[in-house]
Amino acid sequence: TLPYYDVFYKQVARFPKDGNVMSNYPEDQLSIKPLFTREWGDGVGEKPRVRINENEEELFRHYQAQYAETEPTHIANRLGLPFDYIFERFSVSFMGKEYYVSHPGMRIEAADGEDPYRFENLPSGRILIGRYLLHATVFPQNGEFIAFRELPSGEVYARQFEERCLSRLARRFGSHLDEFGDIMEYIGAEHIHGADEAWEFEFLDGLSIRFLFWRGDEEFAPTAQILFSSNFPAAFGTYDLAEIIDTCMEAFENVLQYLKK
Repeated sequence: TLPYYDVFYKQVARFPKDGNVMSNYPEDQLSIKPLFTREWGDGVGEKPRVRINENEEELFRHYQAQYAETEPTHIANRLGLPFDYIFERFSVSFMGKEYYVSHPGMRIEAADGEDPYRFENLPSGRILIGRYLLHATVFPQNGEFIAFRELPSGEVYARQFEERCLSRLARRFGSHLDEFGDIMEYIGAEHIHGADEAWEFEFLDGLSIRFLFWRGDEEFAPTAQILFSSNFPAAFGTYDLAEIIDTCMEAFENVLQYLKK
């Protein structure tokens, strides 16, 4: 069964017609979107109200429509991405693998035909690529990496990010670091110094993430930390980063299944 989440955020398409930001007119709503949430099934949260994927297709279609109306030259110039005018598509690097994104349809397919991330079953990944192409600005990296709580408003949502992302990462891979290493090697990540085990990879062109692990023992459980290249805030809002890590976790599992074939 699909996981359920408590909802902390409502995304609206326009400012409420009566000027009151607390209003809840259906015609003003674009979608109800999970934000910094707690996964149902870990013994936290109240009765679940919204499935995480209930509105993902609707949200993707919204970005798809915006994308179709945007000149590809504007996207290429802003992000420095190559655009093939013959085949009408961008080349985008996603977690170490090249993908083609068609314009205007936003069809996403692996450049070599092998899709270990299974984008057809990864709607959150398609949405993030849509946001990236439409709204991101990517400055050159300066070599610095920052924790979630150091990002704008990160301190406010640090506890939710820890529950949703850091704890989940430590539970899943903290005692299976060899398995995580296999995933990292497959996607071309760099094995770096730091913690007991640390890896760095490029999530999207010019945007890098580090995953760090500390092994557990008889007294303490394994722990994890995630660091983002310092240019992330210009590309994605702080609220997007939990979704980015969710997408990474789904992609990791898909890669594992791919490697076992």
